[in-house]
Order: sequence, then structure tokens, then C-alpha cells
Amino acid sequence: MLSIRGKTLLIVISIVLVITVSTLGAGLFISNQRFKETVKSDLLSMSKIAAGMLSAEMGRLREEAHLIAERVADARDVNHELETQIAVTRFIALTVLNRNTTTVLYAGNSDARPSMRSRDESYGRRAFAGETVITTTMHTPDGSLVMHIWTPIDKDRVLAATLPGMYFSDFVSQFRVWETGNIFILDHEGVSVAAVWDFRVRERHNYIEWSKRDPQYQRIGEVFNDMIHKNEGFGQYALDGVERYCAYSSIGETDNWAVGIAAPLAESPLSQIQQMLFLFTLVFLGLGVIAALITANSIAIPYEKMAELRLHAEAASESKTRFLANMSHEMRTPLNAIIGLSELELGTANLEGDSFTNVEKIYSAGMTLLGIINDLLDISKIESGKLTLVPVVYDVPSMINDTINLNMVRIGSKHIQFRLHVDGSTPSQLKGDELRVKQIFNNLLSNAFKYTDSGFVNWSIAFTRDVEDRVKVTSTITDTGIGIRKEDQAKLFKDYYQANIQANYYVEGTGLGLSITKNLIKLMGGAITLNSEYGKGSSFTVEFYQTAAGPDVIGQEAAQNLSEFRYSAQRRSRNQKLVRADMSYATVLVVDDVVTNLDVTRGMLKPYNIAVDCVTSGQEAIKRVRDEKVRYNAIFMDHMMPGMDGIEAVKIIRRDIGTDYAKNVPVIALTANALLGNDSLFLENGFQAFLSKPIDILRLDHILNQWVRDKKHGKDRQAVQAGEAEKKTEYSGLFNNVNIPGLNTSSGLARFDNDELSYFRVLKSFVTHTPNAIEIIRKAETGGPDFSLESYRVAVHSIKGSGRGIGAEKIGDEAERLEKAALNGDTAFITANNRQLIETAEKLTGGIGAFIKNAAVDPDEEKPEKETPDPEIVKAILFACERYDMAGLRKAIDELAVYRYKTQPDLAEWMQAQAGRSNFEAIQNRAAAL
Repeated sequence: MLSIRGKTLLIVISIVLVITVSTLGAGLFISNQRFKETVKSDLLSMSKIAAGMLSAEMGRLREEAHLIAERVADARDVNHELETQIAVTRFIALTVLNRNTTTVLYAGNSDARPSMRSRDESYGRRAFAGETVITTTMHTPDGSLVMHIWTPIDKDRVLAATLPGMYFSDFVSQFRVWETGNIFILDHEGVSVAAVWDFRVRERHNYIEWSKRDPQYQRIGEVFNDMIHKNEGFGQYALDGVERYCAYSSIGETDNWAVGIAAPLAESPLSQIQQMLFLFTLVFLGLGVIAALITANSIAIPYEKMAELRLHAEAASESKTRFLANMSHEMRTPLNAIIGLSELELGTANLEGDSFTNVEKIYSAGMTLLGIINDLLDISKIESGKLTLVPVVYDVPSMINDTINLNMVRIGSKHIQFRLHVDGSTPSQLKGDELRVKQIFNNLLSNAFKYTDSGFVNWSIAFTRDVEDRVKVTSTITDTGIGIRKEDQAKLFKDYYQANIQANYYVEGTGLGLSITKNLIKLMGGAITLNSEYGKGSSFTVEFYQTAAGPDVIGQEAAQNLSEFRYSAQRRSRNQKLVRADMSYATVLVVDDVVTNLDVTRGMLKPYNIAVDCVTSGQEAIKRVRDEKVRYNAIFMDHMMPGMDGIEAVKIIRRDIGTDYAKNVPVIALTANALLGNDSLFLENGFQAFLSKPIDILRLDHILNQWVRDKKHGKDRQAVQAGEAEKKTEYSGLFNNVNIPGLNTSSGLARFDNDELSYFRVLKSFVTHTPNAIEIIRKAETGGPDFSLESYRVAVHSIKGSGRGIGAEKIGDEAERLEKAALNGDTAFITANNRQLIETAEKLTGGIGAFIKNAAVDPDEEKPEKETPDPEIVKAILFACERYDMAGLRKAIDELAVYRYKTQPDLAEWMQAQAGRSNFEAIQNRAAAL
């Protein structure tokens, strides 16, 4: 069969010969008849190819949605499964719905319910009938354009997998026919589902409907009507003043969807031929053969480009398929590390020595897994030009140390020597995108360890001051691995490319790391170079730029600790040396439904001399802000609380109260569910910052200095710290040689800056308030009318937060698993594991209670005794209650607690507990009775 080039030559030469014995009109007539059929045939062939590609892509989307539905059907934790699948698939949201069209669960940034309530609700009915259906585009309530793939999970649930509305537009926009010809898709009603021009898709143009109202669209309306009712065809219409050919074919994977190829007549081979015939006939009739050769070449180019694009698309599709197949294999190493090291941690009572190291490795391995999943998102952002850097001030030695710990896991049993060279002149802090900097180093180091079985991996990193505050970072990573062939080196930084993939079949990798690395370095104004010899090893050198965040350097000792992998211990002691600002001028409000958590937060704020008011519900916090009896410098708001959660409370504060104070008071989120991405959730809902539980000392200090500290009150921080140290020494040694199973006292003390008195009081609070939560949890075994999953969830949530706050990670982990089960309605899991949590909690509270009872010194019990309270203190309590002055009330109660009273020995302790609940009325009534 002749190619288009051959056909062109034959026809043009024939026409030239005819023109020589005939007239120009005869030549034009012949060319018109012959070429129109050729163009029609070729455009129809292209439309069939495009329909086949789109059909295959839709089939892959259906299959992917079907596989997710099977995983959801078998999953014990549907929420977790949805979160996992949304991270590794191309869908922007996954929604599980029941027959009442209510969302059971969903993950991502879109909900499928609006489509169930629209005129296209038939999609949902078909899914419940057992079909897997791809919907047309539709707008969500927020104006976003999406499309869904509905697929059944079981007889009562369906899955809606959501794609961006421009998904197929992006797919077809990479192809062109001739110069400006393009591919487009219509749904079963004639609505534009995909087109080169985004606005036609976003505005859901429908020329069939328009043609009924406006005669100028009559021809295009007729052609488009044929498109959605015929398997294939060819038409001609004018749009925007341009005559166009349109070849179309139906897409087998959808309901009467059709793909069309529209190309201007002026760009068609027929038009070019006719123009050339006219010119050559009048001027250069004798050069007909030469003209035919030139014409054939000009016509063939668009077809050859189309074929080349199709080959590239098929190759890219094959690479992406291979990449996704490798994903499960890539996850095994970090998952094994997480599981194995978690078991080691659970077997220890105190995180010391190797146990502390293992916990850091668990963290690093988890970050590896997260990084692998994020590679998919990164490469997508890079391809669309949407990848941006988020600069922050970060700690350079910590960044290097985290990178070391992450990659030490990869050595495993290999005989590899890992050497690091870093200089004492390394800056202490830089400003840049720390996560992306880590990603660059992790990608290069992980490759070095993957492809090196023995020998060494060397990492040298240097920092050089450039112009002004710019710092050039130079990193060289050298290994004695398998090396890279010369012919592969030029291709190494392409997406999804892995050199010598057959030889390295069992080496983990996605083929994305180096491509992402190169693009990240380019964004930072740098470059990457490679020097490799196959069979002997490789050396990657990167240079990029960061901004200096200060003049301090890490010094030779820290550099040596990093080089000898001893920096973790040094960093741990750094937390204990933190110097805090005196913020005695400030008052903050802490909102948490768990009293022990209030005590934890109050204890961690104590070294700053901040006055702390506490309430146990969002409603109470709203009342405090509305009354303005105390204007707080900041509010620390717990996320998950019964009745009204923190986000809802903040929305009311910001939106409904209406005062400038309510709109601008800094609110910091407190939550034990610190998932990646939660920071944006809170920032978008009126919060200023995000603080996860258990509270990290350095993160708390940073937030206080950013949102609470008034620079005008700048006291000598070192002097304040020295005064606090003197207070701590009074009770030093209280926790020496203490071993309470399930409690890491070293970790707990570190949260309170080694303030043993504060930590002791928080432990007493834990022992006092946890039994109430245990009783609620115990009802899961006996049932009864007063038991509910919501009350159960609140109880285990409180134990999770308070347990981790005192350094009891094991009980925190057990409570977290049961909290998730309660959220998902998994009563079988609760029944199987509830007893274990009760036993762990009783053992822990019993151990802590025994320690408190047998403590050599109990600072809360060694008090002088009086007959009755001092009248002046009682007046101060009444005055504070009248003004709702929590700071003044706590100060007065602290003065009351100095003594024990024969008539009312529990008075101070009772008032302290009521103050934790902001129960001013009860305190006022009892004080008045005195």
C-alpha cells in the first residue's frame, strides 16, 4: 500500500501531465476529487487511532477504579485504604457512597455526592446495578470541574473516583494535525469533554443546543449531532470564520461519546496541492516533477509527526505502566523498616541508646515511604509546571543528620562503608525549601546505596558564601557501585528511565528520582553533573543556592559529631539547653476536653512565665473571646473535641463575633492527628499555626516567639533561664532510677525541660483523670444504653493524647488504633483489642500511682497545716471569679495550695480541678461559704 508521500507524488505528477495537454480547470477538478478522498480517508484513520488510544486510556481508568473498589471492599480500615490509594493513583478524590447517596467516607479534595443529586443521577443507579461508568464533566459547588468513574464495591456501596475535569483535555492537547488541527471529545449530549481550548470544556460548550437557537451554528450542530449518533463519519463546517474538515469515530468505552479531528481546510494537503498546481501551471509548468517532490515532502511531514507523537505516547504509557508495577516493590524496604523497628520500640521501657536510634530510623523510613508516594505528585507537578518551592528557615545539621539516618537503613547487610565530610564552617541555619533539599540528597544517596553492594559511599557537602546573603551548596556523592554505561548517561535524567533495567531488575526504584532531582536543582538555580565508569562506580555533583539565615556556623565539634554519626545524641541534649524568653506579660487560653492535656500544656508553658487560662470546650472558648474580659495574646485550640471541634469553634470566632480582636487573635491548632497536609487544613480555616501532640519543645518555642512574644518586653533570656534552673534543683533526683513499665520518663521529662516538679504534677493529673476514661472504655465490653461509639472514641482519643504527652507511647499507639476503629465503626476490632487497652491503662496508672505514693519527696503533699484558709486569699478567689480572670484565679489557688486545712483538706486540689474545667460558679459558691 502506497504511503501518503507516494500517493502525493503519483497524483501531482499525473495532474501536471494532464495540465500539459488540457486546461487548468481539468487539473483542479482531478486534484479536488482525488485528494479529498485521500484526506478524508487519512483523517478517518487518525480519528480511529485517537479513539483507540482514548478507549485504552478509559479502560485503564476503569480498571484502576475497579481495583480500588476491590481493595476498599476487603479493607478493614476503609479510611486508611482510601488515603493510601489517593496517594498512589491519578485520582484527586475517592468517595464511598451508600444507596441513600450519603458519603460514607472520602479522601481527597472533592465529594461525589453533587453528581448523585444532579440530572445525571443515572450514573449512580447504573453503578449500583453493577456497571463501571465514566461520567461527563460537571461542576462542583466550589466551581471546580471534575468527572467521576463510578464502580460498584458491593451491593450497598459504590466508589466514585474523581478526575480533574481537564484530564482528557490534557491527554489530547499534546497532539496536532497539520499545523493547528486538533483532537476533541463530545459526550452523549454533545457537550465538549476535551478540547485544546480550555474554556470550551470549562464552560461545557454544546453546539448542538446552540444550533437550535442560533442559525450560524446550524452546520456544526448537524455534524456534531451525527458524531454522537454514528460510529464514524466525515463532515465539514465553519467555526470562527474558518472552514474545517471533521473526521470522527465513537469511543467504545463510553455511552455515545465521540472523538473528532478538526483541521482547517487551508492547512489540508488538498489546499496546498491546488495552490501549487495553480502557481506551477501558470509559471513553471515545465518543473512539474520537481514540484511534485516538494509537495509530497510538505504533505508528509504532518503525518510523520503524528505517527512520531503516537509512538512517543505509546512509549510513555508503557514506561508509566512499568513504573506503577514497580511501586509495590519499592514500598517494601521502608515498610519492613517501620514494622521491624516498631517492634523493637514496643519492647523497651525507656528510649535510651539503641532504642532512641531505632525510633529515629522508624521516622526516617516512614519519610522514605512518603517520599516515594510523593514522587508521583512531584513528577506530575513538574510536567505541568506547577512545582514551586516553599522557603523556610531550617537547621542545617539536623537536615544532614536526618538524611544520614534515613539512608543508613538502606545499607542493611551490605558490606558498605559510609563516609561523610562536612566542615565546621557549615552554617547553622539556611533559608530554603528544606523538604526539597532533603529530597535531592535522599534521591542521590539512595541510588548510591541501591547500586552498591560493597566498597564505600562518600558524601562531601560544602557551603560557600556567594554574593550578599546567597550561599552556594556543593554536594558530591561518590560510590563504588555498578556504574553507568556511556550510552545511558545522557538518558539518565529523563522521566521514568532506569539504566540497564533488565540487569538491575531486583534493585528497587521508580525511575523518577533523578528526573525530579534535576528539576529541583534547576528551580534552585543550580546544576547536576555525573562522572561514571561502568563497573567501577559513579560520582554525582550538585550545586544549588540557598539564602543565609544568620552568621552562626555549627563549629568543629558538631561537624565531627555529624561525620562520626553522633549528632542525634547531641541534638537530644540541645532540647534540654533551650533558653526561653520571659513572657510574663502574656496570657493565653488553652482549649482541650482532656484535663490531663491541659496540665501538660500548662506545664510546658510554665518556663515562659505565661499566665494560662484553661477551658474544656469550644463553646467556653467562644464565650471567653466574645466577653473579652481577658484579651488573650493567643489561643491554643484542640482539634478533636466532643460536641464542637476546634475548626468549627474558630470559624464561629472569626466569622460570627465580629470584633477586630476575634478576627485577629492568633489561634494555634493542637491535635494528636498530625498528618502531612493538616497544616494547610488549619491555615485555611482561620488558624495561624499548627502544633502536633505530643508537643515538641522546639516547635512550641518557635510558635511562642512568633505569635506571643512581644519584642518590646525583651528581658534577659539567659537570666530567666538561670532562675528557672534554680527552681528545678529543689526537686532534682525525683525520677532517678524510676522504671515504670510503659512510661518513658526521659522522654516525658524532656517535654517539660526536665522540670521534675511540673512533670510530677502532670503524672498525678494523669492518674487522677484517666480512670474516668477507662470506665467509659470498659462499657464497650458490657454494652448498655449509655454506651456509644462517639463517647468511646472521645475516651480513647483523650488517652491517646494524654498518654503521649507524658511519654507513654505504647498506650498512645493502642488508643490511636482503637480511635480509628471507632471512627470507622469497626466494632469487631474494638471487641478484639479493647481488653488490651484497659490492661495497659490500668498497669500504667497503677505503676505511676505506686511511684507517686512511694516518692521520697512529694512536693504537693509536704505542706504546712492551718485551721482555715486566709481570708485575703478567699477574697482574691471571689474577685477573680467575678471577673472570669483565670490567671488571677490560678494565682490565688496556688497561694491557697501552700497549706493544708484541717477543716477542708482537699480544698485547694478541688479548686484546681474545677479551674481546669473553668467552673467559676462552683469555685465562687464554695469560696463564699468559707
